[in-house]
Amino acid sequence: MNQSIIYIIDDHEDGREGLRALLNAHGYLVESFSDAGQFFEIDKRIETGCVITDFRMEDINGLELLTRLKSEKSLLPVILVSAYATVPEAVQIMKHGALTLLQKPYEEKEILDAVELAMKINTEQSVQQTHLTKLQCQFNSLSEEELQVLELLISGASSKLIAFQLDISARTIDRRRQSIFSKLKVDSIAELTMLYVEWSQVAQKKTNPT
Repeated sequence: MNQSIIYIIDDHEDGREGLRALLNAHGYLVESFSDAGQFFEIDKRIETGCVITDFRMEDINGLELLTRLKSEKSLLPVILVSAYATVPEAVQIMKHGALTLLQKPYEEKEILDAVELAMKINTEQSVQQTHLTKLQCQFNSLSEEELQVLELLISGASSKLIAFQLDISARTIDRRRQSIFSKLKVDSIAELTMLYVEWSQVAQKKTNPT
């Protein structure tokens, strides 16, 4: 598993390096950048960790960074810091998915608590993403015929009725049922139904993203 990294983006060197030193002292692995453009040039960005960025930067500001990360479906929580942000700006920052907005100068405990929360959220999201990817792969392994049988099974139809409806033998239905249970790693219709509902919800979100 990749080690978590905290990405610091701040065009003020003193603040950037001071934060790096603080986080290093608490055992965090840190990479720092003087502007967001450098951050987005990373070839293989590690998605375990978080981002701490200054809000007001000349190149790409904090709000633009948030928007871009969201469009890339990044799992990295973003902590914004600013010496000054208006109320409308703060509202926009939170609407775009920032974890929090800290006012400079902030207390060490404030930033450390925010980082701890960000890491916890990132870990939970990474575990969920791994689960959903595995779930998608399992359903992708089903043939169209197996998916058809699956949908009839969870509707409550018996193997005999499904065979009649599809005009194939009951033995073929039993083979497909066995294959479905094996590929999805379930032991009952109840488990199958719960897994199918979860998969359907994920598929719907991909089709109709918010």
